[in-house]
Amino acid sequence: MNHPKYPVHSSTKFKPGITVIRQLQINEYSFGQDFYGLIDDQGNEIIPCECQYFIPMGEGLIKAEDRLGNVGILYQAGNFVVPFSRWYQSVGAFHNDRALVRSATLPLAYGFIDRQGNEVSPLKYANAGYFCNGIAAVQKFDGKKGVIDKTGKWLTPIE
Repeated sequence: MNHPKYPVHSSTKFKPGITVIRQLQINEYSFGQDFYGLIDDQGNEIIPCECQYFIPMGEGLIKAEDRLGNVGILYQAGNFVVPFSRWYQSVGAFHNDRALVRSATLPLAYGFIDRQGNEVSPLKYANAGYFCNGIAAVQKFDGKKGVIDKTGKWLTPIE
């Protein structure tokens, strides 16, 4: 590793060209917590040790969670597709090129993003399911249930 900012306690090969590093950080109350970062094979920092986890999502995408519990998605190179600043509490797996997302702020609301991180259906549903065959079941905050297409267009109510 070139010059780590902090002492690294362990490292694990994550994907070809990427290593996850773990660092124990002590807070002002003397409690320790592990945080994780990413480095390349030359030891260059891709993501600093500020994440709670990294999960591969396929097609070069990686899901990560920051110190505050916000979830983001980044490319293997470290560029964020979905930054932590979007305040997503969760990001699901991609189905039909759409991922279900849930807001971290109240009221908890659901929406959908595409693989480029664009919100194709804003956070406006009280509940939502995954896409299958180009449609997803959703429930609005007024209790109405229906089906939307991949663009977020309301197709039909569910009785």
